[in-house]
Amino acid sequence: MRQPATQRFRRDGWTPARQLRFLDMLGRTRSVTKAARAAGMSRESAYRLRARDPRGLFAAAWDRTLASPLPAAPKGHKPPTLSGWRKAVRSAGFAVFSTKGHKVDEPLDSLLARPKS
Repeated sequence: MRQPATQRFRRDGWTPARQLRFLDMLGRTRSVTKAARAAGMSRESAYRLRARDPRGLFAAAWDRTLASPLPAAPKGHKPPTLSGWRKAVRSAGFAVFSTKGHKVDEPLDSLLARPKS
């Protein structure tokens, strides 16, 4: 007697729940490695599952996920940029990088702002 599709055990570990988790994370990150890690599987096994049935549902969902636009960033989100998030400070001829707005910057900035004796 056949078990329903939701109760079948896959020998490769790619349960329907893992496949959905993989596709969800793939849509958010566009990274097969990160998506496979989120599903608790390896990147290589994801490609093997896709290659097993290139015209199957999993491969089609993968293609459709990558063809869809990235989700919109939250309102007011500022993408990280070198000038917006980091600043370079020169001290004694060396470039010292510090992160803007981080508590570590305050002592570093005050130290570098001291007049040279």
